Amino acid sequence: MSRSYSVAASAVPLILGAALVGVAFGAEGGTELTRTSVTGVLMVLVSGILIGAAFLWGRAGTIRGMTTLLLFALLAFLTAVSILWSIVPELSYVEAGRTFSYLAVFAAAVATAKVAPRAAPQLLLGILIGAIVPVAYALASRVWPGALAENEVSNRLGQPFDYWNAVGCVAAMAVPITLWLGSRRVGPAIARVLAYPSMGVCILAILLTQSRGAAAAAAVGAVAWFVLVPLRLRSLPVLVLPLIGASAVAAWALSKDPFTKSLQPLSAKEAVAGDFGALILLLVVLLVLVGAAVEIVVEHRAPSARLRRRVGVVAVAVACLAPLGAFTSVAFSERGIGDRIHELTSETEVAPQEGGGRVFAASSSRGKYWREAFRVFKDRPLEGVGAGAFEKARLRHRTDQSVTQHAHGWIPQTMADFGLIGLAITTLLMLTWALAALSATGLLPRRFTRREGDDEPPPRRDWDFERIALVTLALVPVVYGVQALLAWTSPGAVRSARKRGPSRWSGGCAARTAPGSRAPWSRSARPCCWPGRSGSRRPRTVRPTRRSRSPTSASSTRRSPRPRMPRG
Repeated sequence: MSRSYSVAASAVPLILGAALVGVAFGAEGGTELTRTSVTGVLMVLVSGILIGAAFLWGRAGTIRGMTTLLLFALLAFLTAVSILWSIVPELSYVEAGRTFSYLAVFAAAVATAKVAPRAAPQLLLGILIGAIVPVAYALASRVWPGALAENEVSNRLGQPFDYWNAVGCVAAMAVPITLWLGSRRVGPAIARVLAYPSMGVCILAILLTQSRGAAAAAAVGAVAWFVLVPLRLRSLPVLVLPLIGASAVAAWALSKDPFTKSLQPLSAKEAVAGDFGALILLLVVLLVLVGAAVEIVVEHRAPSARLRRRVGVVAVAVACLAPLGAFTSVAFSERGIGDRIHELTSETEVAPQEGGGRVFAASSSRGKYWREAFRVFKDRPLEGVGAGAFEKARLRHRTDQSVTQHAHGWIPQTMADFGLIGLAITTLLMLTWALAALSATGLLPRRFTRREGDDEPPPRRDWDFERIALVTLALVPVVYGVQALLAWTSPGAVRSARKRGPSRWSGGCAARTAPGSRAPWSRSARPCCWPGRSGSRRPRTVRPTRRSRSPTSASSTRRSPRPRMPRG
């Protein structure tokens, strides 16, 4: 019995990691309907099997997390019902299917907790495998660009999702897991050694994606780990040493044109591919040796309790003072914090130039998208325009020819798609999940966990191996949540814009409404840029030709007809 259980426990990380890798490479960026549909159906089928097995062999008793599950189901129901009032029912239908597949996976996770309530370490290893493989593939696409990324036009890492923010988000979610893997006291030593190169490739991927949202999410995850988990001395080398090595490799890469300029030819990428691959190999080898050296030192000469306490206090102080120091340096700079905030929220600011300095730049186009989302929300403040319909609803509010499918922020996206109803449901869902996570990890204050009739609160919970794994598991969705707050997007905006060049449907709206003006909203008078509805007309002035489909061809800029603007 114990042997079979140990074999099953060791197989769970491999099975879960393979499943996550299959979803990543199967659905890719989630923009091709066939791939997304097949992947979603498989997710629902596997989740149904797990739910059935949990009810057959699970432990008797109450199921924890039912409130969160019910709110998630309510959100999925709202997504499906929004098809009735959506301005683009086709997009809302796709979003409904995707949301129900997520609901099935969440329900399977809640149900399987009855079967394996102590499987947090196995889950963390499986998630780490599912994150490291796509991140390693993204780096390998620059080592063998002709075989893995022949058609990639961006200078930022995007494979296999074809979007840099997605790669950065996956790498950021792996940061707290690698901290847990390299600092834990139990388990094989080889796993703790491999945490160093894993952290190095994740940090390198975040730097080369130039994703500021992913960098902020990874920083939040690392700071939360050092503040909450009392393994600070063991965690410091796992973070600091790979950060130094990855920063050096990223500095070299960001000095080359294929990593800083878009639309580079394949020959230019192949010219630096060999050196980049050699640097990655050198980084991995050095980090393995460093990790082995740290493991040997810790094994033979354990630090004293006094040293651990002092280092822990210093680590927490640095983690808390680092944001304050950054805020102070910006406030006392020449431009001041007011100009930085203006750059971040301005409607006229554009994205900063590509390169290493992009991570520290404040200018962004998010302010423009956020304002467009709030204007869409004002059109329908109660129910919104429908799931996924922001892409078309924003066209009547935009002031330029920019193309995007999402509002680059979870709050404005939810307000535009679902209105106040969706915002209330998602807020309740977030709060119930946070309370459940705090209760499961023992971080909820003890006075709130006191049962009726008890005179004293329950005793303090020790920081054992199981609790540390649960805290780490809770930090993974927190990292994703930070990324979603700052850059709620999908690769569809980039991929669709790349394929069709200038917006295929934008010219019709520009022909009907002057830039900056806002025609009164009515369902019977939809802008002509919404395809797929009976009675809608496509603009004849911007119909793409064979020569104007590619956004990188010279003919697309010379031969594209201009939309006729109405007089007056």
